[in-house]
Amino acid sequence: MKNYRKDPNVRAALNQVRADAHAFRKPKIYAPLTNFQQGDEVFENANYGIFNVSKATRMIMSRPKNYDVVKIPIDGGTISYIKTFIETDQKAIDSMTVRRMGEPGLAVWLSNDSQPLLLIDGHHRALKLWDNGIKEMLVVVIPTRIIERIRCQRIKVRGPTQPSPSDIPNISRAPRT
Repeated sequence: MKNYRKDPNVRAALNQVRADAHAFRKPKIYAPLTNFQQGDEVFENANYGIFNVSKATRMIMSRPKNYDVVKIPIDGGTISYIKTFIETDQKAIDSMTVRRMGEPGLAVWLSNDSQPLLLIDGHHRALKLWDNGIKEMLVVVIPTRIIERIRCQRIKVRGPTQPSPSDIPNISRAPRT
């Protein structure tokens, strides 16, 4: 199997993933999040939480040699899951280029689970590949040890939109005078 980490096209593809992220899916944010910057793309899963896809992409781009790129199978179960539980845009799927289809998605490694990889980015690509008869796709695997760096949590809100300062972790407060 080819070592994709040394392939210069993988780095170019990851650069393009970051540039095109908002063209395909815009995040829906219902409450403020920790570990989140304005404009970041997130993926939310009812069982595993919220993941900051933009931050994961930035981490991968800063040190691409630290991450494995692997081929994962796309089967009917995967497609059924995506169509049932993931909000997708059919226009984005129909207009996807061959270059975009070849870019790797992002998956997190869930070591204590029967399904060890959770796809957090690349759902549109998986659907397009499946429609074209391709039964596998490339993903960059984010290891278990760094999942917490990209995980987001909802902040409890006080009133309609304002969180309590005690609900927001790691904020330095100036002393009162």
